[in-house]
Amino acid sequence: MRVSAFPLGALMCVAGSLAACGPAVTSRSPSPRPSVSPSPSPSPTPSTSTATPASGRCAASGLQVKLSDEQGAAGTIHAEFEVRSSAGTCMVDGYPTVLMLNPSGGALPTSVQPESGTTPQTVTLAPGTAPLGAVAASGHGWFTLAFNDNQCAGSQANIPSTWRFTLPGAQGSIDVSARDRTGALPVVCNGAVTAGPVQSQK
Repeated sequence: MRVSAFPLGALMCVAGSLAACGPAVTSRSPSPRPSVSPSPSPSPTPSTSTATPASGRCAASGLQVKLSDEQGAAGTIHAEFEVRSSAGTCMVDGYPTVLMLNPSGGALPTSVQPESGTTPQTVTLAPGTAPLGAVAASGHGWFTLAFNDNQCAGSQANIPSTWRFTLPGAQGSIDVSARDRTGALPVVCNGAVTAGPVQSQK
C-alpha cells in the first residue's frame, strides 16, 4: 500500500501553535476612563435679616388715644387723654396739636396754647401693654386739655364732637370722640384750649 507523504510545512503547522500559523492578533489595552473631579459643594448663602429699629417716631396708625377722665371746677374743664402703642416701641415728645371737628367732620375754630409749668419729656411707648383704661397700666402716655365751658355767649361756644390730635413727633393724626362718660359733648368757649405735654404713665 502506498502512503502519501504530507508536506513538511503542513506537518510543522499541525505540531506548532495554531496561533503562530494563523494571522497575528493584537490585544488592546482598555482605554483609560477620564477622571472626573467632584463638583465643589455650593457655599451656603448667608441669611440676611432686616434690622428693625427698637424705637423710633410713632405712626398714628399704631397709636390709640382715649378720653380717660374729665373734671371741672369754676368753669374750667380738665380732660385727660391716655395714649397707647398698638404696634412696636415708639417715642413721642412735646405738646400735641389739637383741632376740634363738628359732627360732619368740618373744622371748628381752635386756638391752642401750650401749658406752662410742665417740662416736655421724651416718652417711650412700649408694645404689648394693657388696654386703654386699665388701672395702673405702665408703658402708656397721657396728656391733658383745659378749656372754659361757661364764660362765653352762645355764639362763641364751640361744641366739638371729635378731637383731632397730632402727637408730637408722630406721623399722621388721630380722631378721638369728644363725648365724656355720660355721653355729653363739651362746650369750648371761643375754641380756646390749653394743651399739656405728653407724659409717661409709669
